[in-house]
Amino acid sequence: MTGEQTPAIAPNITTRASRINLGLNAFLFSIKISAGIMSGSLAVISDALNSFSDIISSFITYVAIKLGQKGADADHPFGHARAEPLAGLVIAIFAGILSFEILKTSLVNIFSAQEAPEGGFALIALTIGIIAKIFMSWQFGRIGRQANSPALRATSIDCRNDVLASSVAFLGYFLSQTALPALDDLSAMLIALWIGYSGYRMGMENVQFLMGNCPSATEHEHMKEIALATPGVVGVNEIKAHYIGNKIQVEIHIELDSSLPFRQAHDIGNQVKYALQATEAINSAFVHIDPVDPVKS
Repeated sequence: MTGEQTPAIAPNITTRASRINLGLNAFLFSIKISAGIMSGSLAVISDALNSFSDIISSFITYVAIKLGQKGADADHPFGHARAEPLAGLVIAIFAGILSFEILKTSLVNIFSAQEAPEGGFALIALTIGIIAKIFMSWQFGRIGRQANSPALRATSIDCRNDVLASSVAFLGYFLSQTALPALDDLSAMLIALWIGYSGYRMGMENVQFLMGNCPSATEHEHMKEIALATPGVVGVNEIKAHYIGNKIQVEIHIELDSSLPFRQAHDIGNQVKYALQATEAINSAFVHIDPVDPVKS
């Protein structure tokens, strides 16, 4: 019964979680940008812009999850799995542009006379952001594991990274009140570099998905183990696998006793196919049967 329910429950969990992520990021952006404008702190404004990028990321992720859940159709015979990595690439490009703009502004401010930012509300807004992101990282990580959702697990990691960015903004703003005003701009630079680095990593990862890269050796070994666990399979002599979006398409050659009746050999091939496709990461499996002579004792 559990195996039948999971596919129906998981999409609802991931969709609802992506909506919550969108709403919370919108709330955090509103209080951070207000605090940044009131205080004049570039570090706080930069962190607010990071939250704004999270809003866009959340929305794109929500749309991509909904689209990626659509099954195969006449125009997309292997489904819509490319939606998520394509969305991730768009987000990565946006992150690069945002990083450059923040970095440019902070450099201009460092080499010009700047007054220390003012306003205690900025520290309150950043503290709220840090606490909220810690909670979001834990919650989305838990739901991501429960629903076996790569998108939500990635969101959990992104929230954890945002805790670091907000902490840098908090420290820079706080020290600018007691030491040098330039520390606020230096904090903004660090946030900009972090956004750029995160965007680069996200972009490269999603390019690999879109280019149809080969899964890891560990994943290959797991596919082989699934095939060999099927009764009647005596060996696996070749596995070819590549990504279609963030899902795997696999072509596997299994060895069967050549004396088996054709129908029985066909049924064993189907068992291997369905066992592989029951794996979350695999979208489709093509099984080739290679007859081998029975081993004589």
